[in-house]
Amino acid sequence: MSLTFVELETARTATDPVLVTSSLVPSPWSEAAKGLFRLARVPVLVVRRGLDKTAIDAWTGVDNVPALRYGIEPVRTSWAAITALVARL
Repeated sequence: MSLTFVELETARTATDPVLVTSSLVPSPWSEAAKGLFRLARVPVLVVRRGLDKTAIDAWTGVDNVPALRYGIEPVRTSWAAITALVARL
């Protein structure tokens, strides 16, 4: 499996893509984004965004999920942008 669930502190120093997902409610978009990484067999770190979301939102610069961060590139939140990055990787 290419998904590894990590805490924010680990994600901040990661070189792999980091996908922020919801841990509070079922999120079909987050599940679909994780599925893209599984299908492509691309490793991704997953951070669960819960009630204490302030630090994650400050790190990503967005307040929604899924949010995909990869290196110094802009954070991706749209379905097209996430799909394009997974295809590129």
